[in-house]
Amino acid sequence: MALVCRYFCAQILPCLYKVLIFCPEPKEESLGNRRDVLSRTFIPFCQDINRGEAFAESLALEITQCDIRDWIDVPSETLDTSPVKASLDLLIKALPAMTNLASIVLSRTTLTPTLLESILRLEKFTSLHIQCCDLAGMTTKVIHDFASRVKLQTFHFFSNVMQDEQLVSSAGASEKELLSLLMNISTFGTDSWPLISAMIASDAVPSFQTLDIFHILDPAALCDFLCRISTLTSLTLDGVAPTEDSYFLVLSNLKQLRHLSCPPCLISRLSGSQNLSTLSFYTRAHQSEDPAMLASFIKAGLNSWKAFSQFISLRELCLPLIFMLLITVDPLYSPRDAKELKKLTVFSDGTAAISRDFIISDPIFMDGGPMDDNIKDAFFMWGLIRIIGHQKHFPKLEWFTFHGLNDRTWKWRNEGMSGKWRPFQLLE
Repeated sequence: MALVCRYFCAQILPCLYKVLIFCPEPKEESLGNRRDVLSRTFIPFCQDINRGEAFAESLALEITQCDIRDWIDVPSETLDTSPVKASLDLLIKALPAMTNLASIVLSRTTLTPTLLESILRLEKFTSLHIQCCDLAGMTTKVIHDFASRVKLQTFHFFSNVMQDEQLVSSAGASEKELLSLLMNISTFGTDSWPLISAMIASDAVPSFQTLDIFHILDPAALCDFLCRISTLTSLTLDGVAPTEDSYFLVLSNLKQLRHLSCPPCLISRLSGSQNLSTLSFYTRAHQSEDPAMLASFIKAGLNSWKAFSQFISLRELCLPLIFMLLITVDPLYSPRDAKELKKLTVFSDGTAAISRDFIISDPIFMDGGPMDDNIKDAFFMWGLIRIIGHQKHFPKLEWFTFHGLNDRTWKWRNEGMSGKWRPFQLLE
């Protein structure tokens, strides 16, 4: 039995150490128990690594991702005192022993030259994610030195501009300096407009393949700049500031682009031929805007949606509920070329109430009075299933997913030869 247990541990432990999360304390613990909590988490493991203990060193070789988070939330009067600072220093010293570490996530942590220097000793390190971190102590020289020596392929930088103004203001002076990290990476995501504007103003053109931007103050300037990045294969745009300026994202200039996600209001800004396989008209703004604002936001793209029918290569499509309803009741809104579509996703949102104003004449969707969110979801989902089943808007459609108002998700599958749609799963 002992031999079996040892064999089991030898097989399981490497799997458990693939991803390590280093934080001052578990969420359920109180600040008063900080010293005890620290002694029970990663501290012994790091101590064993730094002492050269063979078993800990062997486990360190299995680690491929490390999350360092929530150190900035430690009360300021204790940040520079034992045991908190000593514990963080212990981790920084242990990092180089994790020689297969490829990805690091820094969340709500103070960036220091010592931490960056330790990261530079990781030969397989290729991915860095920074979220709500304090950059106040970072100098231009330190950042440029790090950028010149690190071999990043993926970089994400999020200051959470809508949630944490204090962190944004403290980091703002250093955000533009991160531009030196962007020139040789293939994947980049950010909500930092200062960093994006610095990139736009730069003469150098990055070679991104995947680009995700979640806070856009000057969409006209951004769209002009995007057309210069000929290597893009995937693009996500969100958090777009309203503007009266005339601008277009010319898709014909992005010949490699296969995946595009943007808010419904940007439909009127898309032009040119394209060879997309995935198209998503989705926005995080749906989670926060009131119904009146959301209605105005989406209606802005309705007329353009009628004309947007170049779907020849499309395999996956994600639509707001109101767009899908328009397809079902008005042939002018139906994407005539979507003959190869395999997956369709529809998300309900604050437009559910206004959606009935557009389709009240359709008997499938007519109702007799006010409905709560659960009834609305069922009401629209079953109506859409009937429409998809009876009208061949998408002849090769295999999967239909509906995201409801209460974070409920229904997934349906076409049985193929019979043409019947069956529920595949309900995800709460």
